[in-house]
Parts: sequence; C-alpha cells; structure tokens
Amino acid sequence: MAISKEDAALISQEFPDFDIASLPDDIPDWLTCNAWHNDTCPLWYDAAGLEGEGEGIFLAIDYPDPERREFPEASRFSVNVISNCSIPAVVTDDWSDVLEVLERFKPAEE
Repeated sequence: MAISKEDAALISQEFPDFDIASLPDDIPDWLTCNAWHNDTCPLWYDAAGLEGEGEGIFLAIDYPDPERREFPEASRFSVNVISNCSIPAVVTDDWSDVLEVLERFKPAEE
C-alpha cells in the first residue's frame, strides 16, 4: 500500500526536504503518521502509542541519505517500544527487518 495523500501532505509540511518517494510502499496501515518538525524524522505510531496508553510503539523512518540525518551514523529505520523510556526493538537499514519486528506488534484483527 502506498503512502496516503494525507500522510504525504503532513510529511511535506513538517519535513519539506524529505523525499516522499523514498518511503517504503508497505508501511502497515495500522500505523498512523504523526510527523512533527521538532522530531528528527517522520514517525508512525500504533494506536496505543498515539493515545499514550500502555506500551505502544513508534516507527521512525529517517532520510535515505545519511548526510541529511541529524545523526549520520544512525540507521535509517527504527521501531521503538514506548514505556517509561523508548527502547529500540530494532535499528537497521534493512526494511525487511523492520517488517519482521512490526509483525510481532501487529494488533489482533477484530
């Protein structure tokens, strides 16, 4: 599934120099984009993360060019567990690693 027009517009507003075309096409639809210019890159949250209830997660997708990142040595993708502090579940440059970790957090279908 390609990124929605709403998410693309939000990212373009908050990160005008971020290449929307560089985003993976298969960001899970149960994650909500919550891009905000004070973050280092666009973020996506699960429902619990957005509501601040319990242990939610967020996905960070940084600039594809390491030189554009706030921390050039950092990996492009990270999935973080939100609790009293954010604990990285995975930090990688490999999108397939991210999808594997996200599968563990996928909400049960109702």
